[in-house]
Amino acid sequence: MKRIGITVGDPAGIGAEIILKSITELKKIKGFRFVILSPAGFLKEYSAKTKIKVSLPVTNNIEDTDEKIQVLESIEKISFRLGTPSDITGNAAYRIIGKGIRFALSGKIDALVTAPVSKFAINLTGKRFSGHTEMLKRMTGVKDVLMLFVSPQLKAGVVTTHIGFRNVSRNITEAKIISKLLLLTNGLKRFFSLRHPVIGVSALNPHAGEGGYIGNEEIKIIEPAIKKARGRGLKIDGPFPSDTILLKRDEFDALLFMYHDQAMIPLKLLSWGKNVNVTIGLPFVRTSPDHGTGFDIAGKGIASPDSFIEAVKLACRILGKARIKDKGLVPNKR
Repeated sequence: MKRIGITVGDPAGIGAEIILKSITELKKIKGFRFVILSPAGFLKEYSAKTKIKVSLPVTNNIEDTDEKIQVLESIEKISFRLGTPSDITGNAAYRIIGKGIRFALSGKIDALVTAPVSKFAINLTGKRFSGHTEMLKRMTGVKDVLMLFVSPQLKAGVVTTHIGFRNVSRNITEAKIISKLLLLTNGLKRFFSLRHPVIGVSALNPHAGEGGYIGNEEIKIIEPAIKKARGRGLKIDGPFPSDTILLKRDEFDALLFMYHDQAMIPLKLLSWGKNVNVTIGLPFVRTSPDHGTGFDIAGKGIASPDSFIEAVKLACRILGKARIKDKGLVPNKR
């Protein structure tokens, strides 16, 4: 039976709430066990505080997680204020992510599903942290990874991830675009059973640069990268202006955007609550919901678990043995 590890995210946020609200759905998924990595006593206290009546067996040893759903108390008990990120919650979140990654690398779990963390809180600890994706790349030692967002309407990867907008252009290179296109093509084949995936590529500048009048990244970087990728046998088209490429989305199995919000704005408009973040290029499966920590609503009982549930279900589908009744994020077939 496959085992999926779940990290609670920043304890001051909504991670615990969306996990607890998902337990009924997780119990319906056959062929999998779920291990929730958490500070000692945290989920029990959170359940009591928010009146989400869920009782789960607890262990402090990954080797003893043989229940359908079990809490692995991965670090010591911590004291914090719900809704208030701090170095304490950031440190707890960071340590738990690290344990989850190490469990996955050692084969003790088959996939990792991560609840949201706060970059601000983790950086308060003195650690340089720009996101799960970057930490996963560093700790696994892989050459490159792709942040891929998956929804029923659209699959979209990004060339650059969690960097300031002023740094986007300088971080777009031919080599990086080709690497992301290779990862995206291989990910679509491996995870979504697409034999010959076709990918549309977005421009960076308005109107795809207007022949260089607005910007020349399309002429100097993006178009040459697409040409070289085609030379490697990949089925690629573009670059298309980012506002009109969405009108062509049904012509492609996935789109590749140049930066984070180019992808996230249309994704969230098209499929709010159904989007999943998948990290392509790792030696194991990793998914997460598409939203943040929700500190402003933490503990109020109003956080939606929908995206988290989709993240778990997609991890199960990728592993290939889930039997789930709803269509959800069923892969396209070409």
